[in-house]
Amino acid sequence: LDDYLSDFTAMHLDWTVRIGRDVQQRVLKKTLQRLQGGKLNSVLGVHQLFWNCEKQVAYCVNLLNAVPGAVPGAEKLIDEADLNTLNLDLLLLVHQTLTEELHSGPPVDEADPASFYRDWLTRKMVVAGLTKDLILSNSGEGKVDSEKMIKLKTNTEPRVETLALLLQHVAYPLQLSPVLVRKFAEELPKDKIRHTGTLLAMMNLAQRIVSEPSQVLENGGRKVGLQNCSALIESWILDVCLRDAEAMNDLEPASLRLVCSLSAGLPVVIMPNTMQGVGAGEFEGWSEQQDNPPIAQLPNGGGEIPRSSCLNLALLRKLIVMSQGKARDTAIQNVE
Repeated sequence: LDDYLSDFTAMHLDWTVRIGRDVQQRVLKKTLQRLQGGKLNSVLGVHQLFWNCEKQVAYCVNLLNAVPGAVPGAEKLIDEADLNTLNLDLLLLVHQTLTEELHSGPPVDEADPASFYRDWLTRKMVVAGLTKDLILSNSGEGKVDSEKMIKLKTNTEPRVETLALLLQHVAYPLQLSPVLVRKFAEELPKDKIRHTGTLLAMMNLAQRIVSEPSQVLENGGRKVGLQNCSALIESWILDVCLRDAEAMNDLEPASLRLVCSLSAGLPVVIMPNTMQGVGAGEFEGWSEQQDNPPIAQLPNGGGEIPRSSCLNLALLRKLIVMSQGKARDTAIQNVE
């Protein structure tokens, strides 16, 4: 029967770049045996079970092709996890594996970190699409998110998205050292990612970039480094924190108030003696007529992180027009 399963896999599952047919066959066999409740014993049974779980198998194979490092954990989940939440468990595993890849850095034989960053971003895009599909299929009026779904929406998915923005806007264009990427990943909050702790990690990263001459001089200088950090911060606020009404209601209250201050033109500054670690700058010297104030100011003469000319309007539109519920009430109160 194993020989037949090998041929069956080749006929019914698409060829994948990063995982071989042997992995596909193991995933298929384990899934069918889990549905069967025991060992497979007939060709007819293989066909009947496969048509019942074809979509499940294809989803799993696509996830593992994007993140082959998750294969051992995925095989264990197929054997042990609740079949009703298997796809969700697989997604949590894949996101965790992607995060761990940046913690460990590129392989020892990888001479060019840019290739590692580019490959990671390519694979992350596949996972993002599969994540969106699952979230949409599990959403709807009257549906209550499980603890695992809440974890996916508030921790693992926005964490991976934050790391992707780091690579896209800073690490890849500046050829950033994997050591700095790892340090940033380690400083992120352990639970919810839409938190002032994430903004503090970005400010710390900007300080490290401008304080390492070899890092910035080879890749456009201090000004370019700060511009790249600006793109990271703005994209994170707009695309992760203020992505939609649900994301805004997940935003930590202190972070939401800070975003409201940003929309008024105030910069973010590091406040080492406070619980949040960052806060809005002082109103002293602030004016509605000032020409494009910075989005953040680094301490000890570290420089200013520039602000896009359209950022304030973009923030106000998100805060006032797109927000709902408690986030909207807080935004209106602080903006007014």
